[in-house]
Amino acid sequence: MSREQDNKAIVARWFEGFWGNPWNPEIIDELAAPDMLLQYSLHAPRHSREDVRNFMEGFRAAFPDLNFWGAADLIAEGDYVVGRWEGGGTHTGPAFSDFRRRCCGSSRRCFADTGRSRLIG
Repeated sequence: MSREQDNKAIVARWFEGFWGNPWNPEIIDELAAPDMLLQYSLHAPRHSREDVRNFMEGFRAAFPDLNFWGAADLIAEGDYVVGRWEGGGTHTGPAFSDFRRRCCGSSRRCFADTGRSRLIG
């Protein structure tokens, strides 16, 4: 298997384990570097495995049905992998302040999002 194919397999596991439903919190320690950076347009940047884990635990508590999935084939070149995704969830849990706009507790607001991610090995 080529380096690009290996990297795409790792990214596919990350998408499924981290963003899928149910999520697998162990995927963070398994695949992420200790000094990882998670940065998406809807959220403040998160630095380190522990910061990313805390973010996702809060996100999942606020949006228990949260689910994202790949929406197109992954593209890889060297250490870079790009993927397109879509997904969303319904806010039925506690208040969540990591969005650019605060969600009050159990607002029942749904959100859907789509985007692209660039991951570097």
